[in-house]
Order: sequence, then structure tokens, then C-alpha cells
Amino acid sequence: MRIRLNKRLATVLYSCIRQAERSLHFALSNRAQWDDFIRFYNVGRRKAINSLLDNLRILNANRDSVLGRQCISHSSFVRPGIFILNLLTRSIRTSWRFSDTDLAFIHVTLAAFNKILDAAQPHAHTSLIELRLDLNTCEWIIENRMLGIPELGLAQNVEHYGQSDFVQHVTLEEMGLSTDDS
Repeated sequence: MRIRLNKRLATVLYSCIRQAERSLHFALSNRAQWDDFIRFYNVGRRKAINSLLDNLRILNANRDSVLGRQCISHSSFVRPGIFILNLLTRSIRTSWRFSDTDLAFIHVTLAAFNKILDAAQPHAHTSLIELRLDLNTCEWIIENRMLGIPELGLAQNVEHYGQSDFVQHVTLEEMGLSTDDS
């Protein structure tokens, strides 16, 4: 089954997943940073994640069991065609269709990330690495569908925990993506 996501929801979802993946990547570099990592995910950022999880639930993307990231195909022979099609239609395109399997994987991964934010101590290093890889797969799922869309290029530089000072970062608000009305 295919589920349609509008451009705004897909972009907010991608941005929050990108932020989570990059933040977790930095937090993994030193266990002493865990408390700062948790503080970075303040009430507003947590609200954004919960809002996205609610949106995915409404779209029936929540499941008890999902395929692992190894089962999600990373090879795509149609990728160049998708890129050209998106370039030609990006000004008029308002939504994209995702498989329910892919959205269920995104839902489970985002829920797992949300759960670690409640932990007083970091989970095992290997499980956090696995979660980061799952977040990266979620990014790939959205990128593969929306290839060539300028908003995703901007979202590549979304603010995150431990961001470099020499790279210009952008907030969701600066991108015009309020998380309240996604």
C-alpha cells in the first residue's frame, strides 16, 4: 500500500530525522556529552518529534513489527529517472507516495530515538550505532523519493547537537517549517 505525504510533512520529517541522526552521531563520539545531547532536545524539539509520530500514526504507518534496514533496498535503477522527473515537476508537485513498509520503518525508528531521549544513561554503544544507521536509512528513504527537491538540500544543513561553527546551519523555523502545523 502507498501512503501520500505532502511536501511540508515530508520535509519536516526529513529535517527532524536528519537532525536526530547528526546529533546522535556527535553524541556517540564521547559518553560525557550525553547530558548535553539530552538538553539539546528541549521541549520544542521533543514536541516536534511527538507531532511527527502522531502524524505517522494517523497515516497508519505504525506497526508492531517492521522489516529491518537490511531489507530496505538501497539500490535503485530508477533513481536517475526520479531525479529528472522531480526536476521537471518540482514546482507543481505537492506530495509524494511512500510505501507503508517504509513509513512503518521510519515510525519505529523515530519512536526508538524518542525513547532514548528519556534515558538517564546512554544505551549500549552498539545499539546507539544501530539506531544511527536506522536514522540514516530513514533519510535515504525520503531522499530517494524526493530527489532533486531544493528543500531537502536546505535540510541537509539543519541545526543539530555538536554542529560545526564554520558551517551555516538553518533552523526549521528559518526554513519556514513550523513543527506545530505539519
